[in-house]
Amino acid sequence: MLSAASFSHATHLSRSLELREKIVKVLAYSTKLAAHLHGSSRLAAASKQLSAARKVFSLLHWVRHVDDASDALGESGSLRALALLELAAALVVDLLGDASTLVSLRLLPLSPRLAERLEWCAAAVDAVHALVALGAGAVRASRIERLQAAAPQTAGAGAKAGADPKVGSTDAKLREKLQLARLAIVKYACDLLKASHAAGLRGLRGGGVPLPLALFAGLASGVISSHKVVVKLNGTRETHGTPASSAKKKTS
Repeated sequence: MLSAASFSHATHLSRSLELREKIVKVLAYSTKLAAHLHGSSRLAAASKQLSAARKVFSLLHWVRHVDDASDALGESGSLRALALLELAAALVVDLLGDASTLVSLRLLPLSPRLAERLEWCAAAVDAVHALVALGAGAVRASRIERLQAAAPQTAGAGAKAGADPKVGSTDAKLREKLQLARLAIVKYACDLLKASHAAGLRGLRGGGVPLPLALFAGLASGVISSHKVVVKLNGTRETHGTPASSAKKKTS
């Protein structure tokens, strides 16, 4: 059986691989957008190669949802239900993505028609996941805002008693959590636009998401995702007893 320390190190390794995948995602969408705007066939070919490389990096991404499951189960009320639904949708998206990657690598024999349906299903479920994640993100941000609103009263009581340093630390953590929650909302809004375009979904007026907007949304989502993974990696280093500053010195 894996010990807690071994599992923690394995999670850290998976996050490192995830960061590489997000960087490739940013590069892929950057070249796709540039190829579309400038009509460059060379950039279009490069974007296809980057997309293929990103799919390989994304293999077994669903394994990384183990930590997310414990976080979702730790929530309460409506947020717990939304978090579990978000997790289930993300798991289905990752499994469909793995199947699609295996088809593109010719490791899973499927007819072109079934492969195309698989791609559509992955995009449609991704749109559902983004919609659920938007709801969960809004609830998280609202809860953090309520905690932050109550913080000044605690801070004032702490000042009278002798300025407890823990109060300032808690306030800083709440600000950071709120910033990350708001970034997550923007990220999932971008994912919804991107997935809606990929699945060919249309709005109430019959119009779909334009390709340039979908590409820009994918690029923005990649940048925000990279930032999120870096934050998680720094948190993992701290739990291992290695400060982020010393880790940078070792790698330089």
